Amino acid sequence: MKRRHFPTLLALTVIVLSMIAGMGLAAPKPPGPPKPPKPPKADDDAAALQLRQHAAAEQHLLEQRASASAHQHLLQTAAASAEHHLLEQEAAASSHHHLLLNVAAAAARHHLLTAVATAAHEHLLLIRTAQASHAHLLLAQTAAASHHHLLLAAASASHHHLLLQETAQAAHAHLLIAESAASARHHLLLVAAGAAHQHLLLEETATAAHHHLLLTASTAAAHHLLLTATASSAHHLLLTASAAAHHHLLLQATAAAAHHLLTVASTAAHAHLLLEATAGSAHHLLTVSSTGAHHHLLLETTAAAQHHLLLLSAASSEAHHHLLLTEAASSRAHLLVAAATNAHHFLLLEHATVAQQQLLAHVNATSAQQHLLTTEAAASAQQHLLLQSAAAAAAQQHLLQEHATTAQQQLLLLQEQRTAQQHLLIQATKKGPLPATTPIPTGDDATLPVTTINPQPVLH
Repeated sequence: MKRRHFPTLLALTVIVLSMIAGMGLAAPKPPGPPKPPKPPKADDDAAALQLRQHAAAEQHLLEQRASASAHQHLLQTAAASAEHHLLEQEAAASSHHHLLLNVAAAAARHHLLTAVATAAHEHLLLIRTAQASHAHLLLAQTAAASHHHLLLAAASASHHHLLLQETAQAAHAHLLIAESAASARHHLLLVAAGAAHQHLLLEETATAAHHHLLLTASTAAAHHLLLTATASSAHHLLLTASAAAHHHLLLQATAAAAHHLLTVASTAAHAHLLLEATAGSAHHLLTVSSTGAHHHLLLETTAAAQHHLLLLSAASSEAHHHLLLTEAASSRAHLLVAAATNAHHFLLLEHATVAQQQLLAHVNATSAQQHLLTTEAAASAQQHLLLQSAAAAAAQQHLLQEHATTAQQQLLLLQEQRTAQQHLLIQATKKGPLPATTPIPTGDDATLPVTTINPQPVLH
């Protein structure tokens, strides 16, 4: 609204100026400037001339007052038109504000309808989830009962087969014992006809074996037929149970659909009443209170509707709770089995981890032992090298000391030779020329022994 003030004021100024211009054109023109008085005639006196000048001045004052009153009337007319235009603008603003309030009320009503539809959809989803879980539970129970019935039938068939087999074996053992007793008695009574009777016994034994084979084959065929009949009866029972469960599910789905339709109708009626009450209260709140209080009341109304829907679906929630308890019991049993499996797997993993840790500890101990042996070998080699370097340094120092002692001895010998030569020269000067003798070596002679020391390289 603030952005429209400047164009509105500009249009209002243009309208006022146009109205002033129109009124100025319609108003009577102001009188023109007074005409100069006629020159006085000779016969007019001074008093008549003053009266004419005074009348002209009064007429000019009246004309100025008339023009000022006309200008003031124009200003009042323009102010009245501007005030009327401002009143029209205020009425338009109030109508726009009322329109905005109506739009806000429609948006709030739409929001309420959306919230109620969302709550009804959530309730339908909950009912469908409960029905699906109940149907799943019934199917699981039917499958468990059929599986248990099949297991019982298979166990009874196997037990019956074992009984038949044991009966056949007992009858065959009794027959063999009876035949053995008869053959023994016959053998004791008829010793003379042994060869012929033995041949007859062999033929009878062959016939008994063939008869036993026939009995075994007939027993196996009967057992196969019994198993086939048991499987067909179990299949027929399973088909009958599935048809009964399907029929029961259809009846339950029909009852649930009827109950759902009744619940939807009652919920729609209640939602319609809630919408009417909420629309009236929403319009009143939009005209009285702020947006925050309106939102709070809408949340409270929605919560009350959800609470009412939850109260209406108490029976379905109890059934769902019972189903959840049953599923929780089955899931707890599955969890116990899974926990036992996981515990066994965890024990196996612990054993594998312990074995792996033992192997790693053994490998670490072996590597540590090898590292210690390597370190000891390196330390011994370094110590050996240090000993060799120390021995080389000691040998070099010994050689240097020997060289130093040899040099000192040579210096002493040279000094002694020089003193001897000086002494001989002194004696020669005192005694005269000496006979030709062997020359005495001097310090300048190159025949002196020279000791060279070759220092050995130091091992590092």
